[in-house]
Amino acid sequence: MKLIISNKHDVVIGKKLPSLILSNAVKHDGVTMKSIINSGDYRILNNTYRIIPWKKGESYYHEILERSSQQLEAMLSYHSKVHVIRYDLHVSKYTEANEDLSKFMRALNQRLKRKYGHVRLGYVWCREQNLSNKQHYHLALMINGNLFKSSHTISAIVDELWTRLGHPVTYKPDNHIYKIQRGDEVVARAAFERMAYMAKVRTKGKRKGPVNDYSTSRLKAKWLLH
Repeated sequence: MKLIISNKHDVVIGKKLPSLILSNAVKHDGVTMKSIINSGDYRILNNTYRIIPWKKGESYYHEILERSSQQLEAMLSYHSKVHVIRYDLHVSKYTEANEDLSKFMRALNQRLKRKYGHVRLGYVWCREQNLSNKQHYHLALMINGNLFKSSHTISAIVDELWTRLGHPVTYKPDNHIYKIQRGDEVVARAAFERMAYMAKVRTKGKRKGPVNDYSTSRLKAKWLLH
């Protein structure tokens, strides 16, 4: 996947404008009715990032891309430094529901609140299953870089809470930490590219019943609250 920064869709912060300009027609997956796209433009603060597939025929879920860009934008509206950290969470056995992941996210929020007081936490997770007989999860955490100077602290908490549920230690892929300074479009682009990969269609859908294959935090950008 490639991302191209385009200035043709620059917006003034504070104005609520459409965050997406689709380059191709929208399709739906017929099950969850999420929108499937091949390319599109997503806004984060004053920059627009164009999704271009790195692989011919690759497609993405618009809702995951849009929510990811919105949550990163919201975090950057509050904090001048935001760290995006990617984890892969593998499970010890297949489950139809995402109960353990829900428990993990609740425990993570509670631990951070108890240890640091009010902590604004952005996140995106996606459930995937390809050739394996078990699902796995991709998780991107967005944290206040002024509060967490190093990723080691939060990574230790993530590992502790996930293994406590009986699962393997989380996998940290190469280049899984992005330290964004507000206004640094180069690092923001790299972080969003990493998050956008989680929105690919081809490894989702292997589940039974109405089970979510993604979820995000629900942060609102600072200017939307006034």
